Amino acid sequence: MKLRYSAWLLCGAFSVAYAQSDERVETSTPERTTHFTVSAHGDALDKGYDDWRGMRLELGNETRGRIGGHIAVFEEQRFGTTDRGIELSASVPFGKAWVWVPTVSLAPDADFLARTAVDMDLYKELGQGWVASGGIGHSRYRDANVNRVKAGIERYVGAWRIGYQAIASQVHGRSGVAHDLRVARSYADTSEVGIQFNAGREPTVLAQGIVNADVKGVGLFGHHAFNPTWTLWWNVGTTRQGDFYTRRGAGVGLQYRY
Repeated sequence: MKLRYSAWLLCGAFSVAYAQSDERVETSTPERTTHFTVSAHGDALDKGYDDWRGMRLELGNETRGRIGGHIAVFEEQRFGTTDRGIELSASVPFGKAWVWVPTVSLAPDADFLARTAVDMDLYKELGQGWVASGGIGHSRYRDANVNRVKAGIERYVGAWRIGYQAIASQVHGRSGVAHDLRVARSYADTSEVGIQFNAGREPTVLAQGIVNADVKGVGLFGHHAFNPTWTLWWNVGTTRQGDFYTRRGAGVGLQYRY
């Protein structure tokens, strides 16, 4: 499923920030927030595979119109082994409507996760509710390297947003393209619920390595703000990874902002 937990909260926060940008009142003191998030997920796999589990702790700092940063530590359990790593990312606005988001992930002794991963993404506000995005990335696994190119478009209309992203990837000399479509509706100003569909070919993690495989998935996602301080993030979904396995899972995260 494309709800990758390493980028889940950051991407959601970017969408929320854009959707609310027209409602914000400029002041002489930029709006600054720091957040701490703890999240966990579990996936049940068929065909005799062990279930997957993961946890993540993230600390972030954001100032409207200025550079923001995030640091996270994570742990994933799959195929009878456990990988741990750290992730660093930044949000760098420049020009009138550009945001650059570099992300680096390190898990030096990983068995199934990427040992190093670097992504460079750009977002551009086009006006009239349109946001374009694009990026490149490279991941080094234990026995393979994965290169990827991303392009996406998002449209905001009232309380609704619809987004599409295509990710072209190459592993072991074989290429594939995965497609991701999301439709979401905001409510109560700072909360959101949506549905996601994905299909195509993408790198698939197996106990014996990583391969490009067909993928089809559907899921629900959202976040609910109890107040300006506490927000609950969640997702549920099912994904079929070629003929290898189908996994059904759910994730939840609790965020504290101050």
